[in-house]
This record gives sequence, structure tokens and C-alpha cells, in this order.
Amino acid sequence: MNIAFRLTITLMVTLVISCDDFYKGSTDGDLVRIPLLEPYELIKIKGFEEIDLPTKSWFLNFHYAGDTTIYKGSRQVAVDEINVEKGVIYSHSFPFSRDKDSYVAIVPAEKSENVFNNKEQWENYLKSKGIAKPKLYSVEVIWPKFKSEGITPWYNPENGIYPVKSN
Repeated sequence: MNIAFRLTITLMVTLVISCDDFYKGSTDGDLVRIPLLEPYELIKIKGFEEIDLPTKSWFLNFHYAGDTTIYKGSRQVAVDEINVEKGVIYSHSFPFSRDKDSYVAIVPAEKSENVFNNKEQWENYLKSKGIAKPKLYSVEVIWPKFKSEGITPWYNPENGIYPVKSN
């Protein structure tokens, strides 16, 4: 067979499998993960989930940093509390060391990644996206349930809960 044909078929199969499996599985290489909205996920180095560390051990990578968001020159932010609602990923990080509280709102469909240093601005942005009363979940509470049962507050197929409902 032609090598280009083989590569095309392999790529197509990989894409189909990865889309179907995004919300399944708590590991990826040497990382543990909690899926949010594709392609976003919380990550932590494997093994660290069992160690009692201070906060700031779960991270969320930005995918479009540079357009709408650069947080202290970085392309990721630490996360302590998070939720996914109405197509929006939103989170909060407690102060650590010299940092201040930070609030994040990501709308993957719009390729919009926003970091707020002010809770009021964050809440106003969320209201503009139809989220009047943000409800945050501690990542440390979400992780054990996802690891053992494969569900999160925004993903539980048995109960018909999905991060984005299709029409």
C-alpha cells in the first residue's frame, strides 16, 4: 500500500478514537487528567495525586494564548476550583506565595481564554455568557470521583449530563 494512504487512514482512525474517548480515562502518559471541554483538561504529574501537596498542583493549559490571554507570560494556570457550564470553563485559583486570586473563563467555541484578577469582572463576564450564579467545585473533590467512576459534575452520561448538549 501507498505510505501516504496508510498515514491518512491511521490519522483518521486516531482522530475518531480520540474524539470518542476524550471523556474517558484518567491518565495520559505520565499525567493524570480531568477532561473539561475538548481540548481542555486539568492535568497533574502522575504520582502527585497521592501526595499531600499544597494547592497549585492541578493545571489548565491555554490553547490560544497570545490572542486573548497571557497569564504572567505563561500558557497555563493553576486551578483549585472549577466548573463547566453552558459551554464555558470557569475556574478560580487561591493565592499562593506572592500571587493573588485569579479567575479564568474559557469559551472553546469562541477560542476565547480570559484571566481576571478581580472576582467582580469575572462574574460580570460569566453573566454575559448566561451564568448568573457561578458554582465552583474543588478539584480535590472532583478527582477521586472521576478516577473511580469516570464522572464529573459536568459529565455523567448515565444521568444525561454533558458539558455541551447537542441540538
